[in-house]
Amino acid sequence: MTDSGVVDPIRVPDWLRDAVRDVWRETPLLVRVFVGLALLDIVSRGLGFLQPRTDPGLDLFGIYAMFVPHDLWILLPAVLLIRRPDAARATPLVWWGAVIVAAVTAVERPLESLFTGSFGATPMSTEIGILASIAFLVAWLLMARGLAALNPTAPTPQVAGFANLVVGIGAVGLVVQLARSLADGIVTGDPALDGLLVLGNIVAVARLATWLYLLWIVIRGVGDTRRPMIATLAAAIGAAITGLFDAVTTMTTTAMLALQTPGQIATGALGDVTFALALLSVGIGQALIVVAFGLGLAEPPVPYVPPPAVDPVASGGPAVSDAPPQADLIEL
Repeated sequence: MTDSGVVDPIRVPDWLRDAVRDVWRETPLLVRVFVGLALLDIVSRGLGFLQPRTDPGLDLFGIYAMFVPHDLWILLPAVLLIRRPDAARATPLVWWGAVIVAAVTAVERPLESLFTGSFGATPMSTEIGILASIAFLVAWLLMARGLAALNPTAPTPQVAGFANLVVGIGAVGLVVQLARSLADGIVTGDPALDGLLVLGNIVAVARLATWLYLLWIVIRGVGDTRRPMIATLAAAIGAAITGLFDAVTTMTTTAMLALQTPGQIATGALGDVTFALALLSVGIGQALIVVAFGLGLAEPPVPYVPPPAVDPVASGGPAVSDAPPQADLIEL
C-alpha cells in the first residue's frame, strides 16, 4: 500500500517472471504445443466453449476426476519428450501412440459437441465417435507393441499370472458390456443412424479389448531391471486398478440396472457408485500409468546422447573469437 492509501497491484517478481519466460523459451516446440492443448482443454471445459461445460462445483475429488486424468493423456507426448528428448527416434511406436492419444483426447469432445443435435446423437457425431474409437484402438496397439519390445522376454510366473488375472476379469466385464448393449437394442427410427450406433458399439468393444491388451503388456513389464523399478511398478499398479475397476463398474452398473426400478435409479445411488468406481479406475489407475511414463516406463536401454554442438567454422559460418573486442586504431 502506498502512502496515499492506494493498494499496489499484486505483481509477479521480476526474477520469477524472467525465469519462467526463459524456461518456456528453451522448451521444445512440441512440448509447448501439447501443454497449450491441455490448457485450452481445461479452460474450454471450465467455461463451456468448444465443448459442454464441466462443473464439479467445489468438490475437490470431482475437480480432480474431471480434469487431471483426462488432461494427463493430452500431456503424454510432452511428458515423453521431457523425459527423453529423442523419444520419437528411441521409442517410435510409443511416441506415435502417445501423439494419437493426445490429439484425439483433445479434439474428440469439441467435434462431437459441434455436430451433436438438440435431440441427441446425429450421424455425423456418431461417425466422429467411431473414428475416435478406431484412433484410440490404433494408439493402444502401437503403445502396447512399443512397450512389449522393452519388456523381459519371459516375466516371472507370478507377474504373468497376475497379468492374466487382470485381463481375464477385464474380459468378463467386456463380455457383460457387449451383452448389455445387444440386449438393450438400438431403435431410433433412422436406419442409417441405427446402423452407425451398432457399428459404434462393435468398435468400442474392440477398442476396450486393445486397451486390455495394453494393460496386460504393462503389467508384464514388472521386474525389468533395465528400466526404473518405480516406473514399471507404478504402471503395473495403475493398470491393475483400471483393469479391475472398469470390469467391476460394468458388472455393478449392469446388476443395478437389472435389479432396481426406474424410481430407485433416479435417486442417485447408481450414479454415486459409478462415480466412485470411475474415480478409482480413471482418477488413480490411468493417472498412475501416465505418471509412470514420466518416471521412465518407456525408457529404452540405450542411454540418451545429446546432439553435438554445431561448430560454426566446420559448418561454413564465420569464426567466433573469444577475445574481447579491441578499439580501432586511428592513424594520425
